[in-house]
Amino acid sequence: MNIFDKIKSKFKKVEPPEITEDMVFTHNCGARMVCGRLEPTPSMMALGSTLGTTIDGSHKGAGITKMQGEICRVQYYFEQQKWINETYFKQRGLNELGYLDENISNVAEEIELEGTIDLDDSHTTTVIEFDDEHAEIDNRKDQKFSEV
Repeated sequence: MNIFDKIKSKFKKVEPPEITEDMVFTHNCGARMVCGRLEPTPSMMALGSTLGTTIDGSHKGAGITKMQGEICRVQYYFEQQKWINETYFKQRGLNELGYLDENISNVAEEIELEGTIDLDDSHTTTVIEFDDEHAEIDNRKDQKFSEV
């Protein structure tokens, strides 16, 4: 059993509803994905809120998904197309175009990832100065919260 058969066995098949002439579609897309910082208008169009304006544009692949109303921040990773065609697909028993090829029998049971990923965590604090007010916002993941 290859990895795709294992994945398929965990999902049940859902039949689509029958489409009739008097049907009205109120939502055009149940899943939306955005990558990179958005301006307010595209953010409202894609996510229904201005949350897309908060995506850190300096981190390549930073984004947000919205599926059936649930919003989740994500980090996309990319690789050279040659590596995807020659290594990633081959390890999963796929041909060079990413389709299941019945002639391939040497699918790796466990796929090992190689190398390291350096994540840029350059944002530490944001200083806000306005009139006589001074504030510092800690943007690190290990930030400490204190009651005011």
